[in-house]
Amino acid sequence: MNPEFQRNLWLELPPHRLVAMPAVLVLAFFAAWLAGGTLFFASAAQLLIGLLLIIWGGRLAAESVLNEVIGNTWDFQRMSAITPWEMAWGKLAGSTVFMWYGSLWCVVAFLASSHGHIGAVVRLLLAGAEAQALALVLSMILMRGEPTSLRFQVTMAQSLTFLVILPFLFFTVIHRPDIVHWYGATMSADAFILISQFIFIGWTVLGVYQLMRGQLQYPTRSVSWLLFVIFAVVYLAGFDYFLRFTGNVGMPSAAVTRLYVGFCAAIGLTYICALVEPKSPARLMRWLLLLGDKRMLHGARLAPTWIATLGVSLLVAVLTVVNIIGLNGAGAPLPAGPLSLIMAVLLFALRDIAVFHYLVLSSSGGRGTLAIALYLLGAYFMLPVLVSSVRLDFLLPLVMPVAGAPPLLAVIPAMVWAAVALVVVKQRWATLLAEHQEPQNIAGH
Repeated sequence: MNPEFQRNLWLELPPHRLVAMPAVLVLAFFAAWLAGGTLFFASAAQLLIGLLLIIWGGRLAAESVLNEVIGNTWDFQRMSAITPWEMAWGKLAGSTVFMWYGSLWCVVAFLASSHGHIGAVVRLLLAGAEAQALALVLSMILMRGEPTSLRFQVTMAQSLTFLVILPFLFFTVIHRPDIVHWYGATMSADAFILISQFIFIGWTVLGVYQLMRGQLQYPTRSVSWLLFVIFAVVYLAGFDYFLRFTGNVGMPSAAVTRLYVGFCAAIGLTYICALVEPKSPARLMRWLLLLGDKRMLHGARLAPTWIATLGVSLLVAVLTVVNIIGLNGAGAPLPAGPLSLIMAVLLFALRDIAVFHYLVLSSSGGRGTLAIALYLLGAYFMLPVLVSSVRLDFLLPLVMPVAGAPPLLAVIPAMVWAAVALVVVKQRWATLLAEHQEPQNIAGH
């Protein structure tokens, strides 16, 4: 048996916990039955599965490696003979095994009720597995950037996991459609959701494995991530639901709308990478030094993932523009609306990534990540709400990309924002370099 998984079994499943879990659950089920009969009983079972696997299980998965780092035992584990794959699934399955044990009791109770349905249980269990794997992925990424605030990273990883999994949970468990239209084909929602869940779990577990390889000092490549980005672009662009917004975003055809949706998906993944990836000055300095020495292969291993993801975004943007021009015909004036919208999205993304780096490079501990969260809240919620509340909606393109905005108003403010952000982060970087060189000069004397 996998030694890491076996160790977690001994830690997570002592006899008293094996007895306490079903005892507490039986009391909860009895209370639900008294409150509302079999319907409440079944609802309580579903709710408890979600709480155990997504909320509590996600927390345990996020803590599985970070607790080892905090307890100064991670280095000993990294020097052991265990392989990256054994460590990956040993941590993922072993740290959450108690939650799965409790969920099995809930599954039995739910299926025993008159409202039980095997399909709902399977979708919920798969959502729990995806949430746990994603929490572990995010925690392992975050712990590389700010080792002085590991407890904060656990909360951050769990919060991001919940934000990602909530829309998926809504459309798979809470408000599930009967059919799904994907690239013009009509298929059963149950089958489509089930296949999608298995695919995304596979991608996430692959992410855990790749990150664990890096932690155990095995060579890693970004090919897996690029393949996932391409998959996500193709997957999300296929939903016919987005075609109803073709006129609202000014796209001239359904095919162009699909490309624009894929472009937005790539931009969204770029934001996620820029948010969670390490942005420590030391790591950035090593990367830039490698590039300066023309050691491209070594530099590529330290390169921020958001750069490659932004490259995919640019590629999809170019394909979208080419299709727009092709549909417009030779000699006809270019449709400025959709082209300016794509340009504005790219420029605002560039501005935000520069601001992310400035905030992290100007902070310490977990305050940089918190500052980024507050910045996004202010830039894309509070400020637009303020502009709309004073009935100045025509000024919204000044603060965010807006479909249908006048081309000059959409692009010029975004260019100014991006230029200012790049100048500010460049000045901050120059200051950090000067501070880094002063101790070296003192040591040299």
